[in-house]
Amino acid sequence: MYPHERSLVKRLANQPFALIGVNSDPKDKVIAARQRERITWRSFWDGGNTSGPIASAWNVTAWPVIYILDDQGVIRYKGLRGPAMDEAVDRLLASSLTTLREHLNHSDPGLRGLAIFRLAKHHPDQARQVVTRFFTDADSQVQSRTAVASGLLGNRSPALLPAVRAARLDPVAEVRTASWQLLTQFHDTESGPLALAALRDDAQMVRQAALAAIGTLRPANAEPALLRISQQGNPALTRAALLALADLGSDLAKTRLLEFAGNPAHPDRVGVALALHRIAPATSLHRFKTLLDDKNASLREQATRALAELNGVETLELYFSVLEDPAPQVRQIALKALAAMDTPQTQQRLQQYVTSQVNTLLKVFQGTNSQAMRQASREAAGLGLGAAPLLLAKLPQASPVGRFYLSQSIGASQHPDVLNGTLKQLHRPLRDRGLRQIYERILFGYRGQLRPHVEDFLDDPLAEVRESGVRLLSSLRYKDQPAADLLAAALQDTVQSVRLEAAVGLAVKQDEAARQVLETTLRQGPEDLRFPAFLGILHYPPDVALPVIGDILDTIQPVHLGNICFRLSQLKERQATQLIVKAIQRMDPRSKSRGISYLQRQNTQAAAHALGVLHKHKEPTVRRAAQDALRRMKHPEAKKILQQLGVPSAPTPPERDNNPFLGADGGFTTPALY
Repeated sequence: MYPHERSLVKRLANQPFALIGVNSDPKDKVIAARQRERITWRSFWDGGNTSGPIASAWNVTAWPVIYILDDQGVIRYKGLRGPAMDEAVDRLLASSLTTLREHLNHSDPGLRGLAIFRLAKHHPDQARQVVTRFFTDADSQVQSRTAVASGLLGNRSPALLPAVRAARLDPVAEVRTASWQLLTQFHDTESGPLALAALRDDAQMVRQAALAAIGTLRPANAEPALLRISQQGNPALTRAALLALADLGSDLAKTRLLEFAGNPAHPDRVGVALALHRIAPATSLHRFKTLLDDKNASLREQATRALAELNGVETLELYFSVLEDPAPQVRQIALKALAAMDTPQTQQRLQQYVTSQVNTLLKVFQGTNSQAMRQASREAAGLGLGAAPLLLAKLPQASPVGRFYLSQSIGASQHPDVLNGTLKQLHRPLRDRGLRQIYERILFGYRGQLRPHVEDFLDDPLAEVRESGVRLLSSLRYKDQPAADLLAAALQDTVQSVRLEAAVGLAVKQDEAARQVLETTLRQGPEDLRFPAFLGILHYPPDVALPVIGDILDTIQPVHLGNICFRLSQLKERQATQLIVKAIQRMDPRSKSRGISYLQRQNTQAAAHALGVLHKHKEPTVRRAAQDALRRMKHPEAKKILQQLGVPSAPTPPERDNNPFLGADGGFTTPALY
């Protein structure tokens, strides 16, 4: 979610849009996530559990959940993700623009004035067409807001000043903030003393704008107020006060800033260094090198971001030194900055570094540690676009689970060389079916560009290439009739694996011809095709699918049993419970515990009774897993069975990592694309 949210914030930076996060995790995890995921938008901590005040007030019952509100604060959408979320937000933004246009002619002067102000702020081209007529509005508040709007549109006429000054007292903080920003740009020294008074404003955005104004307008006796704010600990206000002190340039300001620089406990050491840069830039490299060597990763991250503000100083070597930082989030800031530098020498050094990092990360992706791979995947994404083609070339060298995580990073890059390279690989004969499916997974990120290539695959003489084409046609959810016709035609292919993939794609429509292909494959097909057929038959009603699955379950390869239990746990029928138990009996002890957790997930009376039977199993690990599952199960029958078994009440055990892609031996199996 975080990468998509970052892209949304960036895309809508100048729009009337706000992203607000609420996190119910323990505080240490929240802090780590903010640093790791580079969360720059407002985010609230809700007490460290799922019963926090915000979650309770909003009646949140599942995490994560997204609410989308309109410009009146009304919840318009809930639970949307990805493109659907983007479309909903764009629709509401378009609606808000319509509302602004309507309010331009509203009888309420408050709404009329806000409409022209916000139109200028968020839709300047449209505001320029109408702003002039509001200067003659009979309402004084409309006139002052119009003056601020005109200033936002670039008008710097001195005739605006009286009305812009009046807007300092506007009842809306957004307008007061813009007023101070304009007075700063006007260098209106007469407003300097009033900027000191604005430091008592209720709204932080106004106080922050007033601090910037003080630095520019330089009112007398401003130092005491700035010194007080610069040590209070509010990050945004502290930084603004420090920079204002530097801009004042008085002897007192310089002396106190040097004192702050010598205080390792100051709440904004990076802000102090930036302020001193404005006074004595020659000392900046030394100051920032010290900050970049600090033990505190958060401080090093702030210092790295601040390097971009060191105008007039050569920071290239500092950026390259940051690439050796132990914290990935710090290195990623430097990488992004270096990637924006277009000198050949810089790009050559950067490419050497990225190549070295890819080779280092490959060792992680060759293992089986999923947690380490998730972290390595984030680091790989942080290496920038140049890493994606290198990672693609290394993909065959990774383990099956490593390939899965690598495919996420590679596909998310949207690099054109990745698209071309992946298509080239899929046109080749690949003996490794799992690797072929991983290449297909990478293409998910290029959905809008894929259709011609997918149809090209369907005409390839190689059966495995046609199989990829059919699988992609199904997985990418093309819903038009030509796509359905292509799948129907593939049901007649001469190769059974191609027919099977077409049947899986058509199963979502409960196609009768596809069902016959699936049943035939399950009962008579090769072992390696039965699991995909199982996934397809699950799209049909339980009274059709479950008897067939019961007949062939003993023939399914053990590596797929965990995934089968996971899928069956989504059904509530008693026969599904019986099949989960049957699959558990074929598992080794470690996998049995995982399979038992899916009975708890099914959460039915039959599942509770099945767990009661397993509680009497001869293997201690199975008995223990069944008892834990009964304690976690929310169905009331579970509590009754625990009482009948004489099991004392105990704290609810922690949830297992119910990854359905872990095989019978605990290893990772390639996840199906359906």
